[in-house]
Amino acid sequence: MTKPSSKVLFILGGGHRIGYSVAKRFVEGGYKVAIGRRTPAVVNAQEELKGALSVVVDVSNRDSIELAFHEVTTKLGVPNVVVYNAAALKFPATADNPFSISPADFEQNLAVNVSGAYSALYQATQGFLLLKQQAGDAVPTVFIATGNVTPFQPSAVATTLGSGKAALAYLIQVGMKAYEKAGLRFYFASQVTGDGLPVPYPDVSGIAHGEVYLNLVNRDILREVWDVRFVANKEGTKVKVDWESE
Repeated sequence: MTKPSSKVLFILGGGHRIGYSVAKRFVEGGYKVAIGRRTPAVVNAQEELKGALSVVVDVSNRDSIELAFHEVTTKLGVPNVVVYNAAALKFPATADNPFSISPADFEQNLAVNVSGAYSALYQATQGFLLLKQQAGDAVPTVFIATGNVTPFQPSAVATTLGSGKAALAYLIQVGMKAYEKAGLRFYFASQVTGDGLPVPYPDVSGIAHGEVYLNLVNRDILREVWDVRFVANKEGTKVKVDWESE
């Protein structure tokens, strides 16, 4: 039987901003960290991520995701925290013609935004339930999806991304309700502006994501909701939660 191993993070989608910053913050928090990317990454190049495990994974392929979870479990232990940070976006020909995106491109984006996310939820949940059997509440089990407000504020230019995030938000709600008694937690975490609007890409704060995600796991910002929206500023990270999205 696999022995429970506390403090193991597996992040799928290891981009240089959010992915790297989340990994760095969890390393600082004493976690063993695995970073999943489609192409090999030299994650040890940064001193603060020394020892992090680089895992090759194609999130559009369920078999690749299964193999990636197996590799992480074998080398680090069963992940008690899983972050789905992968996303795909195909822009339409023009902002006023969202359905100019080809069905093939739409399906490809959904494979990353939805099917890959579901495969990650499937694999993560099997591990979470195993950890609960072996360690009870001694080990927090948390799935965090990097979200945005496109499911709630439709944008033509984000047709493929918003459709995928909307489906993912639904799955997160299902998980939070269905596994509440088992002690599993699921979050859809989105950085927003002070007015609750989407954050322009240059203003996306990886540091804020890392801080919020670790706090969610540690329950420092405990809220019994699935939809977490936060505002980042130069002084630090303020967190606010949408209490109506339950």
